Amino acid sequence: PVEASRPFCSERCRDVDLNRWLSGSYAIPARESDEDDDMDEPK
Repeated sequence: PVEASRPFCSERCRDVDLNRWLSGSYAIPARESDEDDDMDEPK
């Protein structure tokens, strides 16, 4: 492995990972629930 690519095994792996982050592939899908709606209302 190239030391400059750490923690990735190569520059290519580093670039592939960066592309996935920038394209949103690693995004966690959000799910709205009824409980979230109650939080906006004063009690």
